[in-house]
Amino acid sequence: FLVASFAVGPLVAVASLSVVPWVVTMPFFGGAIIAATFPAASSTSSLVRGRVARLAWGRILPVLIGVVLVQAGHSPYWAYFAIFLGQNGVSPALTGWVLATAIGAEITFMAFAPALLKRVGARRVLLWGMLSAAVRWTVCGVTTELWILWISQILHAGSYAMVYVAAVALVDDVSPANRKSVGQAVLSACSHGIGLGGGFARAGQCFEALQVNGLMI
Repeated sequence: FLVASFAVGPLVAVASLSVVPWVVTMPFFGGAIIAATFPAASSTSSLVRGRVARLAWGRILPVLIGVVLVQAGHSPYWAYFAIFLGQNGVSPALTGWVLATAIGAEITFMAFAPALLKRVGARRVLLWGMLSAAVRWTVCGVTTELWILWISQILHAGSYAMVYVAAVALVDDVSPANRKSVGQAVLSACSHGIGLGGGFARAGQCFEALQVNGLMI
């Protein structure tokens, strides 16, 4: 993500947006070619269904709901924030640096996440992350000042990294030993599938009425 953020901005400035579909598509083809070399796996669909049904849903569901809502909040950001910056005079190259700042903050937090989780607990980290998300999207919704928006990208360490890492830890804690991988699969599906995917769909439906600032709030 960091390499793409740094490289695509200058590339767009030189070659126009027509390069974007190629930049997006080529890694998918590369991934498909690599995936074709993987050995075939035995069918485990019935086993997985059984294990999903036996998860501790009463304890997992609140975490899943929280993560879905926070991830849905990221959808307008990923869909429209770069466009929003461009409309306010930010160059493609500088937009890449702004987005890369967010990912840099995420990676930095994850490097120290195990120690923080051990010290304060996953529930508190999850709460901090949710509060960070509320502050972050409010800032993005009320200002167009680049320096403020750029600094606010550091909150990605909270709105995404804290929330997701804490959710992984909480789901792991409440999942039985023989269902931990299934619990993480459900978390990922809810977070990136229902949360981000559903958020993208809703953001697109509301864009004309709310514009980027309204979507952020």
